[in-house]
Order: sequence, then structure tokens, then C-alpha cells
Amino acid sequence: MTQSSEKAPEVHDVPDEMIELDRKLTERARRRSPRPRWWRRPWMIPLVILVAVFLTYIWGPYIGLDPSTATVHLVRSIPLHYVLVVTHILTATIAMVTACLQVWPLIRRRYPAVHRISGRFFVFAGAVPTSIVAIVLMRIRNTRDGGIQVGSAGLYITAALWLVITLVGYRMGRQRRWAEHRRWMTYSFALSLTNIYSRPIGIYVSSFPGANMNLYFELIGWLPFIVHLTVAQWWLDRTSGLPWVNRRVKRAAPSRS
Repeated sequence: MTQSSEKAPEVHDVPDEMIELDRKLTERARRRSPRPRWWRRPWMIPLVILVAVFLTYIWGPYIGLDPSTATVHLVRSIPLHYVLVVTHILTATIAMVTACLQVWPLIRRRYPAVHRISGRFFVFAGAVPTSIVAIVLMRIRNTRDGGIQVGSAGLYITAALWLVITLVGYRMGRQRRWAEHRRWMTYSFALSLTNIYSRPIGIYVSSFPGANMNLYFELIGWLPFIVHLTVAQWWLDRTSGLPWVNRRVKRAAPSRS
């Protein structure tokens, strides 16, 4: 068998393309508005603070690995229930921390190796196991409580969407389809933050006498993934149209020869 003389693309070529993409997006934003608007100001610091506060709050009852302090009503007939809960929190922590690294422009530009490695952690140690364990835990909860509970349908859809979208985004990256990779992983990042405010809001709502908690649980199951994906799409629409749109137009144009 003869080998093709064409050299296969190498992995170290990938960061250069991503850096060039970031550079063009930055230049485009500067051309649009010489003075930065409030939504273009640095947002990484508030994001990191928000994630840190949330993780500190979530880990509080579980840092000692004592089942008696769990905030979840454990099913004693399922010995692994507590292990699954802790696993879910651990993998979700990895997902949220690495998600912050993934969307940090400075890291993508100056430390592409960190971006690649943290991306693999985000997919295989974060998003994928978190979504799978979430589905298992919801199944245990519904069985424990005697049927599908209020809001479960939305939570099932959120977990399934996060799993599928993350794997598709990873696949796009493996195929060097960077525009599609950026789009799908933006959706995945948006879904990784869907639970960041549900529990604090739930505690606040439950403090009101006569609060309709069934309505709250239904809304918190459906609204987060809808709102987050809508915002992600808005962001993509604002920042897209540079290299990949031009390429699509060229591919779609009929040949004049």
C-alpha cells in the first residue's frame, strides 16, 4: 500500500486557528463600538466569584462525607445513593470550574494547552458523568416518592440535552470544525450553569407563607435550560459571522466556470 504524500493535520496547528478566531472576534467588537458597552466589559471575575460561592454553598453539608448531614433524603435500601450524590456534586464541580477555564479568552489565546486539557476534563470528568448521574438520581427520587415528581420532566430534558450537546461539541472539535465546536460548546457552557441559582431561589420562595412550591419546581425544571440556551444563542448571533459565515457563503456560491 502506498501512503499519501499529503501531510496529515497535526494537533499543534489547532491552537493557532483558535487564537486567530479569538483575534478576529475581538477586532470585530472593537470596530462595532470604540467605547465598550456594559455587556462587553470583563465578566470573568463575576463568573468565577458566582461559581465559587455556589460551590462553597453546595459542598458545605458534604465536605465531611457524613450521610447524616446530606440535604437529600437518602433511600436506605440503596446503599450507593449517598455515593451517587457526592459523585454528582464532585463531577459538577469539575464541570463548572473547567467551564470557566474554557470560556476565559486569555487562557485560550496564551495557554492553548490548558484550554485543550481543561476541555477534556470538562467533557469526560464533568459534563458527561454529571448528566448521567443526574438522570440516575432523578430516577431514584421518583421511585422513592412514588412516581414522576413535579419538574422532573424538565430536569430530565436538561440532563439529556447537556449530555448530547457536549458530546456533539467534542466531536466537532475532533473533526477540526471549529465554528461548530464553538457553537455547541457554548450551549454546553450555558447548560452547565442551569442549577446555579435554583436552590437559593427555592429557599427564598419557600420562606413566603402559602408559596406554591409545585409551581416553583415546575418552573425551575423548565425555565433554566430554555433561558440559558436562548441567551447562548443571542451571544452566538452577536459574535458570529466572521470566518465560518464567509466560508459558508463561498461554498454555497454557484460555480461560474
